[in-house]
Amino acid sequence: MVLKLAQFFITNPYMSYKTFFLYFFMGLLILYILGAVILFLLFRSCRRRVKKSIQRTLMNQSYVNLEQIRGLTAINRSLDEIHNEEDPPVMKKELEPQSERAKAIILSIRDEPKRINSLRMLKVLSVLTVIESIFFYIMHFFITGIPVILCAFDHLHIFFAITISFIYVTVVGLYSVSETLKDPDVSDRETLLQKVRKAKRKSKIFMSVVAVLLTLYAIFSNVIAEGLCIATYHEKVGLYFNNPYVLHFTFSTKMYRRFALDEPCTKDGPPCHFYATIPETAHDSVFINVHTHRDIQKIDILYDLKSNFDAGKLPQFTKEATYFHIDAMETRGQRAVHSVLLFDLQPDSDYVIQVSYNGRVQAQKYYRTFPLFGANNARPIRMVSGGDIGTLPAADTMTAVAMSQRPDIITIGGDIAYDNNIGGCYFVWDMLLDQFERNYQNDYLVPLVMGMGNHDAGANVLNELQIRPTRNSLLILSYFPSHLIKDGTGSILMEVPPIEKRQSYHAHTLGNVLFFSLDSGYLAGFEDDQKSYIRDISTKYPQHIKMANYHNPIYPICTVMTDGPASFYKGLVHFVPLFDEFKFSVVFENHVHLFKRTYPLKGNQRDDTGTRYLGDGAWGIAMDNACVIENKLDFFEKSGNLNNFWLAIIGTDKIDFSAMGLDGKAFDSFSIPIRKE
Repeated sequence: MVLKLAQFFITNPYMSYKTFFLYFFMGLLILYILGAVILFLLFRSCRRRVKKSIQRTLMNQSYVNLEQIRGLTAINRSLDEIHNEEDPPVMKKELEPQSERAKAIILSIRDEPKRINSLRMLKVLSVLTVIESIFFYIMHFFITGIPVILCAFDHLHIFFAITISFIYVTVVGLYSVSETLKDPDVSDRETLLQKVRKAKRKSKIFMSVVAVLLTLYAIFSNVIAEGLCIATYHEKVGLYFNNPYVLHFTFSTKMYRRFALDEPCTKDGPPCHFYATIPETAHDSVFINVHTHRDIQKIDILYDLKSNFDAGKLPQFTKEATYFHIDAMETRGQRAVHSVLLFDLQPDSDYVIQVSYNGRVQAQKYYRTFPLFGANNARPIRMVSGGDIGTLPAADTMTAVAMSQRPDIITIGGDIAYDNNIGGCYFVWDMLLDQFERNYQNDYLVPLVMGMGNHDAGANVLNELQIRPTRNSLLILSYFPSHLIKDGTGSILMEVPPIEKRQSYHAHTLGNVLFFSLDSGYLAGFEDDQKSYIRDISTKYPQHIKMANYHNPIYPICTVMTDGPASFYKGLVHFVPLFDEFKFSVVFENHVHLFKRTYPLKGNQRDDTGTRYLGDGAWGIAMDNACVIENKLDFFEKSGNLNNFWLAIIGTDKIDFSAMGLDGKAFDSFSIPIRKE
């Protein structure tokens, strides 16, 4: 029931994952508060009933009101010294006179059963009073968690959270202390003055200790919870929660990360990340992306043909990178992202690329451009495609396997670092990039094409949130420029696009291949602009081999892991007719965390001239969720429950596909001829 309720809320189109987590923890806290309130009232009611029972007994014996015989804690301490009626109690000096009278009244009851029962009831009353007090403080402890949770999810600044917490716990503390000076039994002024003088003697130290404890609680409860990150399929930083029936979560806070993580980018050292992405044409242009310390705002990219560099020449071309300050995370994780567009490059050529700042070259890599369409004797293009990576050990292994295949390009169909679009989870992107960067073969950059998934957008498919890229959100767009934009006259601007104008779908020519990275309903819908975009670009390149990659599957091998029929229905209506019309060879789907290969499909039926759908997104995530493989329509030729990605070797007359596993071996393969139009 709880899982179904959680699934209902998390699939709400008006709720982001971050908002879901906020509501979840706030709802859980409210349940705890209600539970504490109910128990507090329950024990208060029981205490009052017991008090009235004793009161009735005493009033029947001596017409004394119970409100005049307070000091129940002291009475309870002396009960063990009372053995029988003939052995009077040994009362301690600090016992109130009223307590002695209460004992005397009870012991004067001639009916022995009533006397014994009254003594027992008096003891029960004392216990109930203690329990009532415990739940009183538990109730207020949970209430102070409200500003803590709001602070954890960045809905309340830490200064205001600390202030609210401190004021509240101070009021509760002062109320509790004031209760110790109240005594309804005190009927004479002298006794009251004695109690006040006694309280004054003890209150100075006591109140100082209470004030310090309240201040520490108000401060540290918020400081410890500030900047909460809930990362999925990650176990290295934070408190790891593994539930195979839901997801693998890791919880970390800003304070925890301060001690667990090093600063990602140092001021005097080399860049912390150095990688490539591609614009629309990969044969003559590339985006070079570099992450540095936030204070480094100017870097130069030096580049030249590798052959010239190997001959002892210094790079003759220099471009200043565009600077973007990324502050979606705490100061420790903030960095400068520098991106530059290198264009007018020679096709199918090797380049040396250097990063220079602080007066010297800080890093050097190589890059190979793609061949031109239709080039004679063009080399085969090696493409790796998959999705749902994460940062678990399996992801490290699979990425190493992928890079060992010496790919020319890697395309990921969403759910990449699993940061859930939460600023505090920035570090999972650092770990994700490290997976690729430490496995560069011979220092050659491999361009990355990143698609949008639900854990990248931080929202479910077909959401109504109107998510837009900014430097404070959507690191997948801030880190990976993947297309050019046009100016007001319709001319293409040969520069890095601003973060705010980046879109979640784009297409790239890779030699003889036209590759689409599409958005299956997260930031862009299936219809309208994206549908027109597929048609226009496909029409522009009629002779290219066409492929696509996106996150949410149209033909899922397991419907339990999908987000309902609406998403793949829209894909069937808007995407599939275009795939059929323009004869897409293969389409890569993800999200379901399984392996699949369909028969060729066309018009939603098996057809040897149709498109194969490969997937289903299981690069590096844990393969333990409860998802039963389905094949009700007999669309699937192969399927399985294992980590995988696809390696495509695109030649001049055929494309060879291999499904690669954790052991670095192909466990499935097939070939398709290249269609000649």
